[in-house]
Amino acid sequence: MVSLAQKDVSQATLVRKLSSYTRQNQTKKALWELNNLCRTRHILRFINDVNLRQAVQKALNRGEAYHRLRRAISYVNSGKTARQHRSRAADVERLLPSHRERHHPLQHDTAVARP
Repeated sequence: MVSLAQKDVSQATLVRKLSSYTRQNQTKKALWELNNLCRTRHILRFINDVNLRQAVQKALNRGEAYHRLRRAISYVNSGKTARQHRSRAADVERLLPSHRERHHPLQHDTAVARP
């Protein structure tokens, strides 16, 4: 757990190693229960908080619109070379705010990955 906190090991690596154990181990059980608690807490916050629901919906709509635009540009550029297409896609990504750069409404909790 200290390795995860110090970022010596990734969350995916830790979950993969814990999942590979044939017998149940206490750390794995504890992490799965912690994840269940965090998920339940988030669901209850989502149900009770109108602003959180609106922020999640707004983020989903923004992502869907971004992907629709990329598909439309890809359709229009189908006759171009792959190099020209990548250049055009890079231009679009530079002009649109990246969803990775914006605050994601679900990043309040630090939950362990699902089993």
